Amino acid sequence: MNLRRIRKKLFSLLRYLPKSLRDHFFRSRLFIPPLPEDLCFEIAKTQEDLDQAFHILHEAYVKEGFSKPHASRRRITDYHALPSTTTLVAKHQGQVIATISIIRDGPFGLPTDQVMDLTRFREKGERLGEVSSLAIRPDFRGRSGEVMFYLFKYMVHYSLDYFGLDRFVIVVNPDRITLYESVLCFEPLHRSALKHYAFANDAPAVCATLELRRAADIWHAAYAGQPAHKSIYHLFFGGFSEAERRQMCFPDRPFYTVSDPVMTPGLLDFFFNQCTDSFCRFNEHQIKTLRSIYLESDYAAVWPPMWAIPHENARRNRRYEVSCAGMLHTGPQNPVPLTVLDASRSGLRVRADAELAMDAAPVFKIKVAEGKSVLVKARLCWRAGLIYGLEILYAGRFWEQLLDYLECQFALTAQPSTQPMAAA
Repeated sequence: MNLRRIRKKLFSLLRYLPKSLRDHFFRSRLFIPPLPEDLCFEIAKTQEDLDQAFHILHEAYVKEGFSKPHASRRRITDYHALPSTTTLVAKHQGQVIATISIIRDGPFGLPTDQVMDLTRFREKGERLGEVSSLAIRPDFRGRSGEVMFYLFKYMVHYSLDYFGLDRFVIVVNPDRITLYESVLCFEPLHRSALKHYAFANDAPAVCATLELRRAADIWHAAYAGQPAHKSIYHLFFGGFSEAERRQMCFPDRPFYTVSDPVMTPGLLDFFFNQCTDSFCRFNEHQIKTLRSIYLESDYAAVWPPMWAIPHENARRNRRYEVSCAGMLHTGPQNPVPLTVLDASRSGLRVRADAELAMDAAPVFKIKVAEGKSVLVKARLCWRAGLIYGLEILYAGRFWEQLLDYLECQFALTAQPSTQPMAAA
């Protein structure tokens, strides 16, 4: 048995220690190095970056037994076709060396749904995101600390400030869960390991969660009194150094939106038709979902012939996910804080902080961008817990500007300026 396997076996045994001892062991060994100047972190937007990320992921997952080998030597999941999935990468000299994907809860649900009931979080109106598809290039595993610490910092701030998440969920191998629980303070969602997780080649798995909106308080308490180089709280919430500001590229958005769509017609065709035959095995629900998202005519040639099905459930107006804070006024009582979760020209979906009367005709004041608020009058149509669907009766001009911007985002994605590479 080589040294790597011995080390892996020892770490797997640590999960049987009492939690206090296990936490102390991992946190005492923690060392966070300074950010190297030769690394940068960004959203994977180009075919080259996505292709490198999917290749690194394939090689890592096959080696660990989490995926069967694919002829393309790429691991591409169904969720990567959605604008609610973002792939983040660490790069060295222009080449991808590590990757992680965040899958926001959406029309396909989450991979975790295969093994865990997340209803209790959804009923509270929490916006969930699954941390998935983590891998590092083999020749950089000796630098995994300096790469992964800062890739996770980038992911946490992207998820909080740009992706609209309230909670992380993860499904990881039992040998790795102690790192997430003891270092990152994830909480297990069940007592014993699951025997089969189809999303990872039926490997055993453990589910855990972290309430992202409370993460700063959780980490502050866990790492109180620790020096900066041993504190996850200081790493994530101790501010950004000049180097981090230069080397971490976050989106520049004029409105409070939560998606960065990158899948052009060429990229969808390359990854889901040429590299893989994924589109040919999508079910009818997935097909209708993608067709209702990518409405621009440029996408028509991407869909396989068997996708020529009636579009009975297509919405009159495409809905876009957003994260806009607002205040609802239904009468003389105190206003109710809310968050707009998605928007269209004819309706919106909101999460309210209190129960609303279904017969009310509320007026909202919604902040759609820095310095831009809009009044919206709407009619309540349905309710699920503290989530409400509303039909818009009147909206101010900034609402139209928000929708114009969102439509423009998809239109630009549909008409890329570069041609796709040939499939390998």
